[in-house]
Amino acid sequence: MWEQAGRPNGAHQQHWDQATAEIDGEESRPKAKGPATGKATKPKAVRPRKSSAS
Repeated sequence: MWEQAGRPNGAHQQHWDQATAEIDGEESRPKAKGPATGKATKPKAVRPRKSSAS
């Protein structure tokens, strides 16, 4: 987080608090059974366009 924010001086406590809150949130959530969480996203099938008569 600190590196992504550009390594700002003086924001260590804010980054620490944010990291611990994220970790605490992950521990309180139930573990997912599958590799993906939430709704599975499948790419839509692409149909070829009809060629227009010139």
